[in-house]
Amino acid sequence: MTAEDLRAALAAPMTLDRFRQLAAALRGRAADEVFGLLWPLALDTDLAPADAWASCLLVELEPWCPLSVEDALRAIGASRLNLSNRLVPLYLASQFGKRKVGKAYRALVPPEFSGEVPPELSGIMYWLGAPAVELAGWFCNWRREG
Repeated sequence: MTAEDLRAALAAPMTLDRFRQLAAALRGRAADEVFGLLWPLALDTDLAPADAWASCLLVELEPWCPLSVEDALRAIGASRLNLSNRLVPLYLASQFGKRKVGKAYRALVPPEFSGEVPPELSGIMYWLGAPAVELAGWFCNWRREG
């Protein structure tokens, strides 16, 4: 599956069966490849609804993040992440831990974003202030109810 194939599949109407098929197709691939396919889609709200489903797959599959927490935050700061996206923050928490993401944010923001912090980046910190169950709630309910 190419990046274009995946984007098209995620843009189509999603059912639980289709989601499980996509997850199964990606599960057999190397983690860095899965991350490379999903991460850019998840960070681009212009691709809706593909961005939301890519975020769901990041949480479902939890591919190892080849980026440092600082580089992941830089990518988010330069992205068009949907500010309502709770799953990218959850993915970061699963990869690095909430405290480490917060520490990296506090160290990164003053020197690299003097002035206005990108809303995509402050949105990450907003959602990381919520309990993990709140971040994953919609996705867990959708998977259960199908």
